[in-house]
Parts: sequence; structure tokens; C-alpha cells
Amino acid sequence: MEKTQPSITFVVRARVGDRGHVSGIVERVKTGEKHRFHGVEAIGPLIAEMVRPDTPSSPEPNPSSRRDEHRTASDGGVTP
Repeated sequence: MEKTQPSITFVVRARVGDRGHVSGIVERVKTGEKHRFHGVEAIGPLIAEMVRPDTPSSPEPNPSSRRDEHRTASDGGVTP
């Protein structure tokens, strides 16, 4: 029988800009870890990356971190 991992709670804060662009922040509630996203398509992959057990959590992510900002092709951005 597979051991069940505890659930992880996230808060997603999103806003719509003047041109309909959606951006915001995903926050891991227990740790306070926060990462920006650009485009709704970036939310799912960002959360998937944040739940990986080999991904360290930190209250203030490194600005050069790949997870710090997620952009999608639909909003003209590229995932760094």
C-alpha cells in the first residue's frame, strides 16, 4: 500500500491587467513561499514544481530562480 503524503495548501492571487493579461502570485500557505506567474497557463506547472519533494522551500525565492517568474507563450513571455 502506498503511503499518502499530507496535502499542501496554496493561495492564488490573480489580477487582470488593462489588456486582459492575467498575472499574480502563488503562495504555499505553510511556508510562505511565493512565486509570480504571468498567464493562467503558468499556474498549474508552477504549483506542480512547488509540490515536488526535492524542491527546497524558502520564504523569499532567489530572484534568479527559474520558479520566480513563469510566463507563457500566450502572454508574449517565455519561461526563464
